[in-house]
Amino acid sequence: MVAVKLTSDPADIGRDSGRVIGLNMAGGICGTFLTGFILIPRLGLIYTLATLALAAAFVGSIAVITGSKKRIRFVAAVSMMLCTAMISVSIPRNKFGQMLTRQRGGDLVFYDESARGVVAVVEQQAQGHQFRRLYIQGVSNSGDAMTSLRYMRLQALLPLIIHKGDPKSALVVGLGTGITCGALLAYPGLETRVCAELLPAV
Repeated sequence: MVAVKLTSDPADIGRDSGRVIGLNMAGGICGTFLTGFILIPRLGLIYTLATLALAAAFVGSIAVITGSKKRIRFVAAVSMMLCTAMISVSIPRNKFGQMLTRQRGGDLVFYDESARGVVAVVEQQAQGHQFRRLYIQGVSNSGDAMTSLRYMRLQALLPLIIHKGDPKSALVVGLGTGITCGALLAYPGLETRVCAELLPAV
């Protein structure tokens, strides 16, 4: 509404409003494509957010500088740009991984950001036993604790057990741990085993 008010001519409010809404929609589409398919895979999530913050600070500074002749506003705009740049550079690339370990406890063993998602492996401890958990987008998906191993193996074996007749092939779509796919080796009679990993780098 602010953009429409600043850029619209009362005599052509319909045309000007349509132009602003159209440009906003086009920017949203281009920004989504640019962020999801180019910036995050190349820069990572933290530096992508930092880049977007710098871009927003730059646009805001230009608006302040061109909209006012007062020196104090010019200094404030430049200071805002510099502060944003300094904060962006000082944040480590695996900041989200560090936040995850502080929240969940343990040590960060692996961390990666790509177009497929944010993946972290955290080594944790419970009741004197150490184990590792796989987090995708901050949500625990699997691990090598006994409880996790049990249900991940059952995901492969249970369909084979209840299958009508003697199964000859099996397909497992996994998330990089190989636990479910490895359980197929224990089932006799399978002639073909196919494992499709969604996150092969883990």
